[in-house]
Amino acid sequence: MLGMVLSAALPAAGAPLVMNVSIVSPVDGMTVTKTNVPITAEFKVMREALVALELCIDGHLYDRYGFRLPRSGQYTFNWNTAAYTDGEHVIRVTAYGQYGSVVVTEAKVYLRKGDVLPPETDPDTPAGISDIALQVSRNNPLTGTVTLSVILTGSGAVDLITYLIDGKERFYTNKIDKGFSWNTTVDYDGPHRIQASLLTKGCLLISQPIEVIVNNGRTVTNIAMLDYIPASGFGQERVESLPASTLINTKTPNRHLLR
Repeated sequence: MLGMVLSAALPAAGAPLVMNVSIVSPVDGMTVTKTNVPITAEFKVMREALVALELCIDGHLYDRYGFRLPRSGQYTFNWNTAAYTDGEHVIRVTAYGQYGSVVVTEAKVYLRKGDVLPPETDPDTPAGISDIALQVSRNNPLTGTVTLSVILTGSGAVDLITYLIDGKERFYTNKIDKGFSWNTTVDYDGPHRIQASLLTKGCLLISQPIEVIVNNGRTVTNIAMLDYIPASGFGQERVESLPASTLINTKTPNRHLLR
């Protein structure tokens, strides 16, 4: 059943909802005809901060906004329908709370692009993306927050760009110009291997790995070894601000080190 809100953190009977999120545009059952469709989600939280909003189209992640949000307001995603066929599509917005609450809302829309002309293409532009390269905003050693970005060879659909630290996914987006601000203080001092991958038209491209050194002037004696426990709904994704459910464990090998 579409148009309804599902909560993964249901309160006790009579207790107020922790979060509420709804899709205000396009409304459930609406027909859309544009190439770029704004999808606006309205949210309100009562007992914990909202830390992320995700947009899924037909069950696949399309975009994610992962910065701290106010307690109430709206956020608009842009859905580029160029790669989608005419017909029925399900849009889903998921809200994640600071302490693990997850609320999901869905709407069904009908896409009709028959009257929309495809964008003009430059005949001198190569078809498709053939390579991805990772860039780091500064040289070794790395301290504080460092921006990672990508350069793509060729042009084509960008389904998903993923940034990886030591083989673990840390951030993903479908926007070429949206880099990843890596807070190196949540990782241990020493060598790290960073990469980026690109999903385009069903093909996965992976950049050449870059070896970097993190040095924030810490020693083992003043760093706690942490086992990262992701908030419900995040799966294997790493968020830079560790949630309250993070457990300190000094007996098992560390995966992430924090001051």
